[in-house]
Amino acid sequence: TITPGETVYDLTLRVTKAKKIHMASEGSQAMGNLYIAAIANIYEKAYNSKSGWVYLINGTKPGIGSGVQTLKAGDKLVWAYSLNLGNDL
Repeated sequence: TITPGETVYDLTLRVTKAKKIHMASEGSQAMGNLYIAAIANIYEKAYNSKSGWVYLINGTKPGIGSGVQTLKAGDKLVWAYSLNLGNDL
């Protein structure tokens, strides 16, 4: 269930905590540069300099940070690990 005004980061943090899945973030929600650095102990740049986590909402990459992007009822959020800055998704 999505809480009104909840961001992608907020939902991801809530779900990973509830499921006891490791998640690490960097940046600041207040500064608008918060991003997910690791999920399930798989970190950005673990495979190459362009690899990292990218989120999609309803199959689209929003192009803004997860701490800024809000969700609405019915949205489908998917996190995917990209090897090419999201261009391979």
